[in-house]
Amino acid sequence: MIKRMNITENDKKSILEHECPKDSNLNNTNFSGVVVNKPWGYEYLMFQTPEVSIWMLYIKKGFSTSMHCHPNKKTSLLVISGEALCSTLNESFEIRETEGVIYNKGVFHITEALSENGIFVMEVETPSDKTDLFRLKDKYKRVMKAYTEKKNITNKIYNYHYLFLNENINNSTNIFGKYKIVIRTFKNSETLIKNVENLGLNIGIVLSGEIYNPEKKIEIGDIFEKSNLNKAKIISPVKLLLLCERKNLIRLSDYVISFLEKKGIKDVFLVSGGNLMYLLESTRINKNMNPICNHHEQASAMAAEGYSKMTGETGFAMVTSGPGGTNAITGVAGAWIDSNPMLVISGQSYSTQTIGKSGLRQLGVQEINIVNIVKPITKYAVMVRDPKKIKYHLEKALYLANSGRPGPVWIDIPINIQMAMIEEKELDSFIIKETKKDNSMLIENVKCAIEMINNSKRPVIVLGNGVRLAHAQKDFFELAEKLSIPIVTTRNANDLIWEEHPLYAGRPGSFGLRAANFTVQNSDLILSIGSRMALAVTGWAYNDFARGAKKILVDIDEAELKKPIIKPDLAINADAKCFIVEMLKQLSNYEKKDLSEWKAKIKKWKEKYPICLPEYKEIKDSVNTYYFTDVLSKKLEESDVVVTDMGMSFQCVMQAFKLKEKERLLTSAGLAAMGFGLPGAIGACIGNNKKRTICITGDGGLMMNIQELQTVVHNNLPIKIFVFNNNGYSTMRETQKAYFEGLIGAEKESGVSFPDLVKVAQSFNIKTKKIMTQENLEKEIEEILNYPGPFFCDINVSESQQVMPKQGAFRRPDGKPVPRPIEDMLPYIEREEFEKEMIIDPIPFDPYKE
Repeated sequence: MIKRMNITENDKKSILEHECPKDSNLNNTNFSGVVVNKPWGYEYLMFQTPEVSIWMLYIKKGFSTSMHCHPNKKTSLLVISGEALCSTLNESFEIRETEGVIYNKGVFHITEALSENGIFVMEVETPSDKTDLFRLKDKYKRVMKAYTEKKNITNKIYNYHYLFLNENINNSTNIFGKYKIVIRTFKNSETLIKNVENLGLNIGIVLSGEIYNPEKKIEIGDIFEKSNLNKAKIISPVKLLLLCERKNLIRLSDYVISFLEKKGIKDVFLVSGGNLMYLLESTRINKNMNPICNHHEQASAMAAEGYSKMTGETGFAMVTSGPGGTNAITGVAGAWIDSNPMLVISGQSYSTQTIGKSGLRQLGVQEINIVNIVKPITKYAVMVRDPKKIKYHLEKALYLANSGRPGPVWIDIPINIQMAMIEEKELDSFIIKETKKDNSMLIENVKCAIEMINNSKRPVIVLGNGVRLAHAQKDFFELAEKLSIPIVTTRNANDLIWEEHPLYAGRPGSFGLRAANFTVQNSDLILSIGSRMALAVTGWAYNDFARGAKKILVDIDEAELKKPIIKPDLAINADAKCFIVEMLKQLSNYEKKDLSEWKAKIKKWKEKYPICLPEYKEIKDSVNTYYFTDVLSKKLEESDVVVTDMGMSFQCVMQAFKLKEKERLLTSAGLAAMGFGLPGAIGACIGNNKKRTICITGDGGLMMNIQELQTVVHNNLPIKIFVFNNNGYSTMRETQKAYFEGLIGAEKESGVSFPDLVKVAQSFNIKTKKIMTQENLEKEIEEILNYPGPFFCDINVSESQQVMPKQGAFRRPDGKPVPRPIEDMLPYIEREEFEKEMIIDPIPFDPYKE
């Protein structure tokens, strides 16, 4: 319904009886981008040309405007939310949503909000002139006063539902609640009618031009209904604002969760928070989602990281704004370094309450610019400001998280965007740009690599996690069978090959296996596939890494091929699978090289230098972690998943654990974050359908996320938690003793103490055991593994036990330590024996003396 009110005798009389003041400066005031506060609510300018201006009014329930008129301009009111009582000097009537009234020049009128949540009204003024105002009656003592005072104008629009339409745009669509506000310019009536049908017009406003029909001309500033256009004719171009109801609306937060669920992302690790409330509710009502509620956002992110490592799929965490986001950073950084796909969605304050480029440190409640903080450790980080872009951001984020070198992505969604109502067909999509691959360089590089392999006598493959990330495990083992070259693994790729594989030579590095280090250091060719060749692999004396070998590095990340610690003889910037498949093509008629002498040497090293020494079994007063790991690895099955924390639980397990063919061994390899073990195991367990999972942690690492014992208990996860308890930080204790004259922050006497962990675990109502010695170790491990639910086992480890072997060092005359190459490990073997094992020339034991 549209009512048109003409000037009456009462209106004319009231105008003649009073003289209304004018503020000529008002027409020079720029009202764009500001809000005018009113006693009854607020209003702001949405659109303006000299001929017409549109203001959005918000009127609070029970409040009303003044009884006023505009003697020289027409005013149209269009209700877009709620119900209003409109009154003139002669009558009153109600208008509802998508209904309106046109007041011709000089008609006195007042508008009151009847709805509980107030009303939003579009006020259309023709022409634009804020001085043309006559207040006759007013509750707020503004009778005969000008439009407003400067003190009521604010550019702080963050408390308001704000929408500004650019008057220069001829074709735009904006969203306001459940309506689309569409601006279009039409040149003929046929196009107009067609658009009106497609858009589902409710009501419209003429912004420029005129529409003719037999009943009445529709002029600039008029509002009209769809029925007014039945016989419409357009003589010259007309610009219209069309208010169209949006069909099939869905709350944006519901769309986000449904979108992820359809992508197979159903497990979400979260900590609830106020600015996440709509996403939390959407997760609750989606029965296909599986929320795992943690007790700290760091644990949520680390669990998502562990989930991703386990499944190879996108780990998903949700956190609230402010500290919720900052707490999650460690897990995101771990995923960034280890190339694990992860999605973090954070809640945020109202988008109008964010600091933007204002220079403020904070504006909204618990607000922080989390996007800028996490950009350096994510492949994509964005705050969603336009609800129509949500599909675009989700699609782009998931594409980037899983393409190229995978990694974490972060989407920050303000709470007002979460609650926004959207229509799926309105949403923008992310279009993947197809690029034609030129394989000519790869073909040539593979040809060169094969030639280098053919010219080698002691080749070795460094197997990196990039092979798993590229889903190329099957292809790799086909290649390994064809080349029959010995294989060493990095920490992230340790479980790609099993202990009994005939080509397996071990895990090299600064805390690697002595046999594996002898292998890489005495090789004459390194073929690294999908490994970034981290310092943990090359050791700190990286200039001496495989110093007698040609090096072929295959990496999808070009930056990794250019880093200073290793200089490749052949750098191949390629996806691991693409490289392997191309190599298999070119090796179709390949005859295996005779590497029997080289393989025999490696086998001898493995036999001569075991990790778990016989004397470890004879220890009586504590549990040796190498012997424990050896026993545990024998008791576990192929279906088991092992997750380690850092320090001794990381180094010892990586050295001593003997993997079966399908067994998994996961850790925070790159970031090496203390506290990863327990939440990482939770994520891995969820990702492995809640099957038996082994968590090996230390007393120091456990304390970082000990609260997650409750998450294990609450979800009845069959996680067996083994704690290497040596009353401190063993790695720091060893390092400080080696280089300094005292300790700090390493044990009770130097500032760090620990509670009775068994009593703490019992307070979580979890089954517990304390293993003091190795007397019944095998039986006790079996009992724990066979227990159906979660189990906590505190293992008594000697404070004096060290992680051995490890990369050695010597001191320069000035006292500065200098690392030895990784083949020269502590505890040092007899020099004569060492030199006899070396094929290439060894580095002198003390170059400053020899």
